[in-house]
Amino acid sequence: MIARNGSIMVSNANASGRRLSIYPPIHIVVAKASQLVWDVKDALAYMQKRYGQEIPTMISTITGPSRTADIEKRLVLGLMAPKSYICFTFRRPFLAMLTFYLQQTPVASVIFFFTLVTSIYTFSHEQLYGKLMLHPYSIARKQRLYTILTSGFIHKDWGHLLFNMITFYYFAFGLEQMLAQASPYGHLLFAVIYLGSLVLSDIPTIIQQKNNYGYYSLGASGAICAVLFSYILFNPKMTIGVMMIIPMPAYLFAFLFLGYCIWASKKHRTGLTMMRISLVHYQD
Repeated sequence: MIARNGSIMVSNANASGRRLSIYPPIHIVVAKASQLVWDVKDALAYMQKRYGQEIPTMISTITGPSRTADIEKRLVLGLMAPKSYICFTFRRPFLAMLTFYLQQTPVASVIFFFTLVTSIYTFSHEQLYGKLMLHPYSIARKQRLYTILTSGFIHKDWGHLLFNMITFYYFAFGLEQMLAQASPYGHLLFAVIYLGSLVLSDIPTIIQQKNNYGYYSLGASGAICAVLFSYILFNPKMTIGVMMIIPMPAYLFAFLFLGYCIWASKKHRTGLTMMRISLVHYQD
């Protein structure tokens, strides 16, 4: 990574060869802080030091998405290379933590990362909303059945994503660890709870809105609720912070929250879960 102009330097010395910097619609870079250099000459020196006499035949620097105005002199993004770039830079302690999460809670880690990436990518590619959102009218006619799952991995905006992912972070990783300790199939059980709840929570909406062509919905609130309440079953006496401020026993919060969901459903509100209430787990 080159600090001076915010670029990344890539080569064909990898399994994907020259295709890596051309074919993918989104390019995700995961790098160590030690790979950050000041200038292009420093990056070339790094390449020379790393590969020695086996210097790659293709070395390229990338600064942002592909841009071209060759067609009718209109600026087009992503025509000849990836349209979006996301860069993660990790220090060693963070890498150790990342390794820990992947080893101890692999399912939750993958869901967390995949939801973040797909949601952020969709924010800048709004045409995907129509393809990925739940559409009960189509599903009732056996079309676009895949949206039952895909709608749970995208979010309306940053606030929607933030609240859901904060709750997921505080409860999903702990739940998978407890399930893994209780059963050799714990990781599989967590996947069943999350994905199964994602599907089941959409069924009432599909039934209610099956003749409403203009109705769409999205978000992981149903699955997040399942994770939250599953965690409460394991630890009902823990203290939950409502709105990150108000302390409340978990079992009391569960009853109040269910009451809120019933009331909100009668008011035909959407996003019943974390768009309204943010939760934090306080250790007793």
